[in-house]
Amino acid sequence: MTQERPVAGPVIEEIRLPDGTVTPLRVVVDDPDRPIMVLWPGLGVPAGYFDLFAAHCGRLGVNVVVGDLRGQGGSRPRPTAASRFGHHALASEDTPAAVEVARRYCPSAPLYVAGHSMGGHIASMFVARNSVRHDHDVAGLVLIASGVPHWKLYRGGMGVLATVGPLAMHRVSKALGYWPGTAIEGYGRQSRVLIRDWTYLNRHGRFSPRGADVDYEQAMATMEMPVCAVTVGADTDAPPRVMRALTSKFTRCDVAAQHISAPLGHNGWARDPRAPEIVTRWIADVR
Repeated sequence: MTQERPVAGPVIEEIRLPDGTVTPLRVVVDDPDRPIMVLWPGLGVPAGYFDLFAAHCGRLGVNVVVGDLRGQGGSRPRPTAASRFGHHALASEDTPAAVEVARRYCPSAPLYVAGHSMGGHIASMFVARNSVRHDHDVAGLVLIASGVPHWKLYRGGMGVLATVGPLAMHRVSKALGYWPGTAIEGYGRQSRVLIRDWTYLNRHGRFSPRGADVDYEQAMATMEMPVCAVTVGADTDAPPRVMRALTSKFTRCDVAAQHISAPLGHNGWARDPRAPEIVTRWIADVR
């Protein structure tokens, strides 16, 4: 087992994006020679929610950088009708900027890109795009409670929600120019382009983001790297079949499917020591 050690709280760095957005990154780096992981949260989940996860990883020997998705958490400004960012911008602008910050702290350590829920979409797209462009040295991909939320993969009440919910959000955001966010769905205010890209993935099971400069589906099929795919008990948003719908696109990757049987749900795993233990052990094994 990896030796635990004390870890300081996060250092806050900022990235400035082409549309003027300023997004904070929460950096937990103990030793610059140890592996570092750049993590994106799910839709509506602030980066600070992962402080305990990052601290656990740090104690187990892996540095972590967690960023807010554009326009949520501490990222400003909030999306408006003028916002035009979607999946592609988050993969091609936000993630490279976060990786550059990680590299300032750990210039030569193995670097992993990770994502929870929609953050897993962004991480996967970044790695796929990088497999074509070769801009960054990425050691592996980590997915936790993520997958392709294709409506056909859900059953019962979740099947109804997965069929109706994203489509309704798309129509509302198209009419208003942005998704206003409600107390019911918990996703917060979002760019209509981001909601459009997410809805397309939900309806068709394929990545086809607005403004893409690569064929992401084709690029995912060319990726060659280790992938850690962690599913969680009682996660009705991203059960194992939803995760497999994503990892099955990585036909050249060595995918290590991991499962936490405890009923921690879609978000609860981030406050539990089991996920960081699985991820850090996997990183130690693939190095």
